Amino acid sequence: CGLAAEAAACVLFVPVDVVKERVQVASSTSSWRCALDVVRFEGVRALYKGYGATLLSFGVYSGLYFALYETLKTHQPSALLNAGLASAAASWLTAPLDL
Repeated sequence: CGLAAEAAACVLFVPVDVVKERVQVASSTSSWRCALDVVRFEGVRALYKGYGATLLSFGVYSGLYFALYETLKTHQPSALLNAGLASAAASWLTAPLDL
């Protein structure tokens, strides 16, 4: 469930990140112009460069987070504590994927 949710979210957010990073590097003033140029000169697929790496990193984190949260929820009634513990554990387990 967490991996599927992250895969769907990445469809929207990876192109935004690609454009944001290109605008920062090129010192462009218009994100919209940058996105149009990427599509015109490199094709739509260029907006998804890094999708696999992003999904590998964040998808695994999201899958672990939701699995841990649901497990903790059965033992501990505090949603805030469960979220913190699940997030800390998932971050610790997936930190090497960010390198």
